[in-house]
Amino acid sequence: MPHRSIGTRAFVCALELAGAAGFLMLAAPAAAACQLRQLAEIPVEIVGNRPVISGQINEHDATFLVDTGASSSTIWYQSTKKLGLRPQFSSGTSFAGVGGNSEAGYVALDTLMFASLTIRKVHMFVSGQFSAGDAATDAVLGAEFLGLTTVEFDLAHRVIRLLDDNDCKGDEVVYWHGAYAVEKLTHPKDPNGKFQVEVKLNGNRARAQLDTGASTSVLSAEGAAIAGVKPVAGKDGDDFSGIGHKAVAASTVKLDTFAFDQEVIQNPKISTADLFGANQQVSLGSRIPQYNQDFPAILLGADFFLSHRVLVSQAQGRVYISYVGGPVFQTSVPSATVAAPGK
Repeated sequence: MPHRSIGTRAFVCALELAGAAGFLMLAAPAAAACQLRQLAEIPVEIVGNRPVISGQINEHDATFLVDTGASSSTIWYQSTKKLGLRPQFSSGTSFAGVGGNSEAGYVALDTLMFASLTIRKVHMFVSGQFSAGDAATDAVLGAEFLGLTTVEFDLAHRVIRLLDDNDCKGDEVVYWHGAYAVEKLTHPKDPNGKFQVEVKLNGNRARAQLDTGASTSVLSAEGAAIAGVKPVAGKDGDDFSGIGHKAVAASTVKLDTFAFDQEVIQNPKISTADLFGANQQVSLGSRIPQYNQDFPAILLGADFFLSHRVLVSQAQGRVYISYVGGPVFQTSVPSATVAAPGK
């Protein structure tokens, strides 16, 4: 069966935004004091059901997986040679994700470029090859970069926009009009919480990770327990994989309801898997494996983003979504990628 890939969760490194060209003014509703500025518009290709963008690392062409589920931006080790990079590794540094752990190092970059953005003198992590299936890339752009500004994911039209909304309040940022739903970020100051919200699974509150790096949405074992649903024995869906070496078998369950604020989906089918069972480590002085992190109950993957326009405002600590069409949850990766409207 094909593998579905899940975003990594790791350490955080700070990126310095050196400057951007092409600032645009976007029309914002309501108060004139709100000036929603477009810092960059980045074209997106959907590969393996996930968003991939093109750019440069030290003036070498590179491809990047846009992964809100990864707390850190990372260059894959197998791409360092072609990019002319010499990573440094130190013992004891590792990344944790679906499939287990992977050793990590770092590399100093002169420039990181995509669209109209140039980021100078930055360090990025280096780690083993991500299990990316058809979306093999050179690097990942994670939450610590994507969370520097307000970011709008318009994947249905194959574009991501970086915005400045520091002078805007409430729904003034929802410049596209039409119906929308909104939820607060649960822990916006936590690097691992920059893209997390609360949703309802069968009426029960649960923490959700907005995860563009997951090709489809999935309930964790904890999320299935919160929803009160029991996965079928064995597997009846695609495998899930991530930064570790292990693939995780999935099955399909049906919820009574999924709710994001006032947007309620009745009787959706969604995949479920023990996503984080392999994400354990053994501490010194103990032979008992311990979970590395407090994990979300559900990953809202690229399928959710392809069916919604999603705007994440770190300044407001809120996430705005608007349904644009298509299946909200997919239980398998489409065999072919559908082109954006008008293409």
